[in-house]
Amino acid sequence: MKNYKINELQALGTFLSRELPYFDVREAVLREVADDAGSLAEKEACSEKKAAVLWKEFKPDYELYQSTGNLVLKTAIGRKWAQKSRYDFDYDNSLLPSYVFCKTVLGGKQPEIRYTNGYECKILCAGGDLYRGDTMNSWATTLREFFSRFNKEKRYLEYLPESRESIWKALITPDNYRNPLPAYITEFMKVVYTIGNFTPIPWGLNGPRGLGNTEDYWDLALLCFYNWYLSRDEESLKKLLQNREEAVSCCKNWLDGFGTGKTGWNRFVHENFMAPFVDGPDEDGFGKPKELWEGHFEGNVKPGKQEEFMQFFVNAKERILERGKLISEAFAENMFTCDRARD
Repeated sequence: MKNYKINELQALGTFLSRELPYFDVREAVLREVADDAGSLAEKEACSEKKAAVLWKEFKPDYELYQSTGNLVLKTAIGRKWAQKSRYDFDYDNSLLPSYVFCKTVLGGKQPEIRYTNGYECKILCAGGDLYRGDTMNSWATTLREFFSRFNKEKRYLEYLPESRESIWKALITPDNYRNPLPAYITEFMKVVYTIGNFTPIPWGLNGPRGLGNTEDYWDLALLCFYNWYLSRDEESLKKLLQNREEAVSCCKNWLDGFGTGKTGWNRFVHENFMAPFVDGPDEDGFGKPKELWEGHFEGNVKPGKQEEFMQFFVNAKERILERGKLISEAFAENMFTCDRARD
């Protein structure tokens, strides 16, 4: 980790603690990627050089990103470039959220930030445990389902034209947007890449969770954790993590690090600032996870009715902001503690 970047974050400490719940990590990361890409392309002026070729393609997309107020279009542009060679960025495990995690959730584990590749980080903690950031409530899963459902009913034509191309190609084309998307979607898109929607998890759990039977829905992940604490229900964790033995073992060790039974659940919720996503607290501590839409725990994994889509986007947005405020308060209290970072 470059020390000058840590110093920049330290200098922004007071600002960050005040604005953190609303701070759009997407904007900061893509701006840094664009600045670095442009500078490198200038150094490699030869048109055959990879940096120059990539910049020639990336520059018009970034200019479009800067000029539009369409948050779905902005996010689709970021998604297109996130895994490009030389760029490699993922908002949830970029420097800023990693730095905040070190001051809050992981503060007692002697965390040390390290770069992995591109603009992505990992956090090394005492005992050799590795963590990375994860996005709790995905925009892609639900928005893709929104258009897929409405396409079958010819209802989404109000927003995008009928097309055989992938939804991602459709979303990255400005002229495709016939009308603004519903406000409940755009309001969610404002907070999807803020700190309240990021959480550190052990290295190796991100992929299996995102691709498992729970389809990347955070309320279902929390329900699996809750079932583990209260009844040692290993089948829930297998369902969450695609029955991958190593990932399940890692997850159990992580959860048990907070304790077992209701005591472990209470500590997990408290230390990970998950209170907005669960019932309670009452005299017994925190209760069961809250559904992102009514009937989710007993019904389909993905929303199907318009009311269910609306409930997901509204509930997720409100809970993300509430959690962001809790993290911000903790960050303000701890932002001047000693930093540990390495290249």
